[in-house]
Amino acid sequence: MQLLDLLHPDHKLNYNRVIEVVEQSSIFTPFQWIDALLAGKVNRAKRILSGLQAEDIQPVILLRTLQRELLTILELTKPQQQVCIINALPIQQIKSEFDRLKIWQNRRPLFLTAVQRLTYQKLYEIIQELANIERLAKQEFSNNVWEKLADLSVKICS
Repeated sequence: MQLLDLLHPDHKLNYNRVIEVVEQSSIFTPFQWIDALLAGKVNRAKRILSGLQAEDIQPVILLRTLQRELLTILELTKPQQQVCIINALPIQQIKSEFDRLKIWQNRRPLFLTAVQRLTYQKLYEIIQELANIERLAKQEFSNNVWEKLADLSVKICS
């Protein structure tokens, strides 16, 4: 409340002002970023990514975490027969795959949302971009990595 009082000396608080202050003072984790990506919430994903950058989280940690989740999506949707790469990912056996891969109950809706939104072609493009960003992070140590991660966030969420 003291922070709100300092930031808004006119003492006129509304929902948007309170939410803005709370979000700006939030500390985010890479897992929250991943969850936002899986859910397709691009604005939240970009806001979390900005917070992670401000906290000096190493981009390689984000890349590895995202890579693991993308591989989980591939494993979840592993086709039983040949499929067209531009079609939606198959979800016929997804319940048994969730169980086999021991995916927590609270994360299953996030994965299901991502599976319904993505195609194999899009996953392939995302994984290629992920590899390019990793090379950029490890060879050039550039802040451009954060811009590329933001672009990748948009691609995953759309």
